[in-house]
Amino acid sequence: RRRAARAPAEGRRAARHAPPVLPAMAAPPGVRLNPADREPGLAFLGTSNGRQRAGRQQGTSSQWVGVRSDRGVAHAGRWAFCVWNESGGNLRVGWSCPEATLKLGTDKWGWGYGGTATKSHAGQFVKYGQTFGKGDAITCCVDLDRRAILYFKNGREIPGDAFRLDGNMAGWPVFPHLYTKEATFSVSFDGSGGAPPLIGGFQWIANAGRNLVASPRHAPEAAYRELAACAGGPPAAKAAGSGFVLTSYGWRTTAEAGAAVSSQEWRGSVEAYV
Repeated sequence: RRRAARAPAEGRRAARHAPPVLPAMAAPPGVRLNPADREPGLAFLGTSNGRQRAGRQQGTSSQWVGVRSDRGVAHAGRWAFCVWNESGGNLRVGWSCPEATLKLGTDKWGWGYGGTATKSHAGQFVKYGQTFGKGDAITCCVDLDRRAILYFKNGREIPGDAFRLDGNMAGWPVFPHLYTKEATFSVSFDGSGGAPPLIGGFQWIANAGRNLVASPRHAPEAAYRELAACAGGPPAAKAAGSGFVLTSYGWRTTAEAGAAVSSQEWRGSVEAYV
């Protein structure tokens, strides 16, 4: 009788860990930033050289704004996308589940790496990797076979896994996710636009085939056309006309920073990244 009484509770626990059922994509039109899965104030700035551009809209009340892609990956494989910081300034990049907040890395469903050499998950911020800024290309990788997330800067791997996904996450889809403050960024999901070549068995997420899943937040095709036409105006960083530099207090405009500028340095050993 005791065993029978426990069964419903065990069933409820199993249900909490079951991955959501999302439609697989047999022949997707391509992976794109999702107009239906972004925060107000995130402006899409059209496509250039195969890279979709976006940034925080001038005059928005939010200091940070986030957006996810309209396709994710699940089950198996090693997948990647590439992000360029075009203007300098704060930018966090990574992966999240559909249930995650768009404030990347602040809940248990999102994993992010920021330009101040910090990684974040579940609201915990830990020093990791190296700084990145204007002109840098960050390749964001997820290894679903090992349940690990790792990063490359300008084609060079940052030593060690940034994150290991819990075993209960098996089967859960994860989506490319970008979260910006000042930075205008561009992103490629298929390697176009000059993305550094992939190594280690990774492939671009656009080639994930049967492992692709659609976002539960659907946008009509008209929304993509409107956003491709640069609806929403220029981002705040571009409108300000200022470059950004990294100080000991984080990214600041050149006027704010004065002489308190830190240089980016490459650190070769894994111990230097934690």
